[in-house]
Amino acid sequence: MSLKSFIDRLDRIWRSFPMQLLLLHFKKNQLLLLLWAILFGITSMQMGRVLGIPYLFLDPEYLGEVNFLSMLILGGAFGAFMMSYHITCYILDSHHFNFLGTIKRPFVHFCLNNSVIPFFFLLFYCFSFWKFQSTHFLKGNPPPLIFSDLMGFLVGMIVTTLLIFLYFFATNKDYIRHFVNNLDQNLKRVSWSRWNILSRLYGARRSKKIRISNYWSYKPFLKNVVPNSRVDREAIVRVFDQNHFNALMLEVLAFISIIILGYYRENPLFQIPAAASGLLLGSLIMMFVGAFSYWLRGWAVTFLILLVVIINFMYKQGSFQKTNIAIGMNYTPPGAGYDTKRLDSLSSDSLFKSDYDSTILILNNWRKKFPDSIKPKMIFIGTTGGGQRSAVWCFNVLQKIDTATRGRVFDHSFMITGASGGMIGASYYRELKRRKMQGLPIDPSDEQYLENMAKDILNPIILSMTVSDLFLRFPRYNEPSGSAIYRDRGYAFEDQLMKNTDYIMDKKVFGYQKEEKAGEIPLVLLGPTIINDGRKLFISPHKVSYMNRGIPGVDKTLNTHIKSIEFQRFFQNQDPENLEFVTALRMNATFPYITPNISLPSDPAMLIMDAGLSDNFGTIDATRFIWVFRDWIEENTSGVIILRLRDNEKIREIEKRNFPSLFSKILNPIAGLYTMWGEAQEMNNDSHLEYINATLETKIWVIDFEYDPKYHTDYLGKKGQERWQRAALSWHLTKTEKESLYQAIYAPRNVGALRALKKLLGVREKEDPG
Repeated sequence: MSLKSFIDRLDRIWRSFPMQLLLLHFKKNQLLLLLWAILFGITSMQMGRVLGIPYLFLDPEYLGEVNFLSMLILGGAFGAFMMSYHITCYILDSHHFNFLGTIKRPFVHFCLNNSVIPFFFLLFYCFSFWKFQSTHFLKGNPPPLIFSDLMGFLVGMIVTTLLIFLYFFATNKDYIRHFVNNLDQNLKRVSWSRWNILSRLYGARRSKKIRISNYWSYKPFLKNVVPNSRVDREAIVRVFDQNHFNALMLEVLAFISIIILGYYRENPLFQIPAAASGLLLGSLIMMFVGAFSYWLRGWAVTFLILLVVIINFMYKQGSFQKTNIAIGMNYTPPGAGYDTKRLDSLSSDSLFKSDYDSTILILNNWRKKFPDSIKPKMIFIGTTGGGQRSAVWCFNVLQKIDTATRGRVFDHSFMITGASGGMIGASYYRELKRRKMQGLPIDPSDEQYLENMAKDILNPIILSMTVSDLFLRFPRYNEPSGSAIYRDRGYAFEDQLMKNTDYIMDKKVFGYQKEEKAGEIPLVLLGPTIINDGRKLFISPHKVSYMNRGIPGVDKTLNTHIKSIEFQRFFQNQDPENLEFVTALRMNATFPYITPNISLPSDPAMLIMDAGLSDNFGTIDATRFIWVFRDWIEENTSGVIILRLRDNEKIREIEKRNFPSLFSKILNPIAGLYTMWGEAQEMNNDSHLEYINATLETKIWVIDFEYDPKYHTDYLGKKGQERWQRAALSWHLTKTEKESLYQAIYAPRNVGALRALKKLLGVREKEDPG
């Protein structure tokens, strides 16, 4: 090959339509490329792995299964995302290429030549999906099953793409000819449209065109562009306008589709995979960017900045504020007074004494479950925060150890404290035990209940976030108070949790008051964090003002804070007895961006966040209670067992750090603070345990059950150890993560902890969990 031929070939490649489109995107469409970069990052598991975001794409679940249908829906959503990319690029960039107006089906040819990035992503996704499905399970999914799922994805993508192309084919016939013929007459009636079209016509004449030598076609595959062809530029712009109109109609249809999905999202059939909801949201964002840039042209950035400033101002004035209420409470003004003077009045010595005496009666009722001749061990259960990972882990541990000790763990337990998902799992197990005590045909050790706890919650949350939280809010009404309850992602969380657990926790918080007071079931003490001042809000059907402040008689010169607020007394005029138990659990597990902060009816409004912000293991709350009632505990028990159900290891190796990148140097203080926050809580908890152990004559034992994914009992026949990836901090678990959580109870450390627990409770049989 001669040098001239080589240079000519390079020039043909450089001047090819796909290459010039790709270069144009890097030059002026960086935001669109950013969306693709995010998809590549997620699919490669380099982004969002801690939160489990890649698993939403690599293991999408629909109706509780990952199969051809779930992949079909995901593929359809990807097809919509891909076509949104093509449509947006066509709107923004087609006027740079005059030759499109001279060929048949310009939009189809544009999409074909604009498919470099989508094509490589499709190949990368198929490879990543195959690798994940074949390696992230004990024996791997069989190749035929993986191939079937991939075919579902491809079929969904192809069907969506063909439907959109068919729409363009249909509307580019007589309808469009009629539209073009009457375009000028229509424009004369709308001054803004006429000005915009004329400016684009003028811009099309004056703008610099990109020279193209060849382009991809479907028949034949490669075609040359006829140079110096004489064309009617106004006719070309009108052809482009036809397709722009089609694109606008597709944007409207996409928006309507999402609204329909949102309106019927409580129906499981409409709860599409979370990744599909994310792709649909990305499609809307992409088309919005295209429309915004198309109509405003060079003023787009200026108008965008101005729009952000205006929205921020209106948001500050309350125009876009969305109040998320606690279901069951009365929000009729006036709200509960929220100031330091009232907090002092609700933490007086007289209230302390009254609540102390009431709780002593509960303790005495608990004591009656055991013979007078024997001083029982008292158990405090501390659950860890961590989304569905913690919910499943804590439920699994309670199910296994309570069965192994013949129900003695539950009988000896007096209180359950903790954060987030752990409290959900523990509350679900408590309800099962309560129903069994009532004589209902329920076996709390049934594995089906563990499967219920592991069912997906994220799909309806993401769908609600896509629709209700960003576009329309669909209300229903809280009959007792008349307050509007919006079906946003917070409502979706509660609704799906109720469905997953067969509605057995469909109770008020005060619905447990009688049985807790009788000592029949452990007390559940919820302690979410108040964003306003960092205090804890203790939610219980009993009055617990003794958790708010120091012991009466302590030297007042210490000048200590009111440490917490008692929910029942503080909101005594806002119907606290009607608060839904599942709503209280959500308040205790509120993580921003996933579930919204609940605003309680006080003045000023009290905003609530996850209990894990102040005590991720419930240890501080437990030790506080033990200290207050230390005299009774020393007299009536033979010791206290603090069971901590942890979703991580207590002792972890110090991380080795390599030379950081520039971004790591910038972000390191933030990441370091996050890591330090967890370690600081650990040390603070240890300090409280040391103090309480030093001041009590009664013995205290701390037994940790730790979720360590590095070990499992290989019930499929393998021997030895196998390393597992830690389950993500999410409300969706893959099959692998579920197995990891189920099997980690058999880790040697946990087997030893169970053995120690059985010994303390007097269970002599050598019995492993399960």
